[in-house]
Amino acid sequence: MCHFNVYKTFSTPHGCSGPGCGALSVRDKLAKFLSVPTVEFADGRYYLNYDRTDTSSKVGGFFGVAPVIVKSYSWIMMLGADGLKEVAEISVLNNNYLQKKVEANV
Repeated sequence: MCHFNVYKTFSTPHGCSGPGCGALSVRDKLAKFLSVPTVEFADGRYYLNYDRTDTSSKVGGFFGVAPVIVKSYSWIMMLGADGLKEVAEISVLNNNYLQKKVEANV
């Protein structure tokens, strides 16, 4: 299972009066536990599958908060591959710095 939490990854605001937003992927053996609709891929295209019979639940607000996705996508495109790599490296550096500060004061 892999959950891509847009709120934590891109520091987008919570409390936008809507459901959370982010992708969830699982291996085939866990697929029956996913709510419908699921995103499927066939014949070279993606589509929403509402017809799954092996699930017991349905998502009420499937698309989440759309502006959160637009903001995150815009930021990624603005940075480009090199900028995104730099941001990730700085993030790790900041995290390690904070960890050492906390360890020193605990």
